[in-house]
Amino acid sequence: MALEFQTIRIDFPSRRDAEQTINRSATFTRSIRSVGAAINGFNLRFNNGDHHLLQEKVDINAITFSDRTATFSVNLLLRDGSGSIDDPYSGFVDVLLIADTQ
Repeated sequence: MALEFQTIRIDFPSRRDAEQTINRSATFTRSIRSVGAAINGFNLRFNNGDHHLLQEKVDINAITFSDRTATFSVNLLLRDGSGSIDDPYSGFVDVLLIADTQ
């Protein structure tokens, strides 16, 4: 059993009107037996001024692996007090992958 770590930054471009999802993969040096992910940090912002915040969402899901490659997706959403997703937002999420490898 050996543990391998990788940190991957996911940059989200400016977007409005929807939650954003970006898929990524990472290759480790040995075959993966199991893998997990954690949010290591994030930065979100509205791109057009100050807003009252209603909802912010940052999550990782759909972590799968095959041989030496782990695949995952990251979701990002920033919604102001109006309840609509009508203001442009952007940011980044740093993901820490922890793999138990052979």
